Amino acid sequence: MKSDLMKYSLSLAFLISAMLLAISAGSVSVPISEIIKIIGSEVFYLPIDNNVDSMYVSIVYDIRLPRVILAGLVGASLAIAGAAFQGLLRNPLADPYILGVSSGASVGAVSTLFFNISIPFLGMYTLPFFSILTALATIMIVLFFCQKN
Repeated sequence: MKSDLMKYSLSLAFLISAMLLAISAGSVSVPISEIIKIIGSEVFYLPIDNNVDSMYVSIVYDIRLPRVILAGLVGASLAIAGAAFQGLLRNPLADPYILGVSSGASVGAVSTLFFNISIPFLGMYTLPFFSILTALATIMIVLFFCQKN
């Protein structure tokens, strides 16, 4: 129990430090102390110092923080999808490339672009829709062949 708490707290500390470093790095380097002040004032409503540059506030809060949060959510989604593939197929080596799901999604995307398919009520989401549809069809075909054994 105590070791699990230690693992979780160490993981959380690593996550927070990686996020701070990612927010700090860029064409304009923002000091980590400034990032902590900015996030503290915006999220926890702490009083911000008058000496914090408004450019830093804009860079951190409007550009870098949303990107870092989105990158974390995308990474978590990919991890969940990989675990779902491995659990569904009961194979620790299963991934979208080995199973052909990514190739199936590519076929849908290329077909949409090549044949200039556009569904009016989907608009600009026609391409992702057909990509997801053909990826789903591909995994169904793979599962069908897995059931044959």
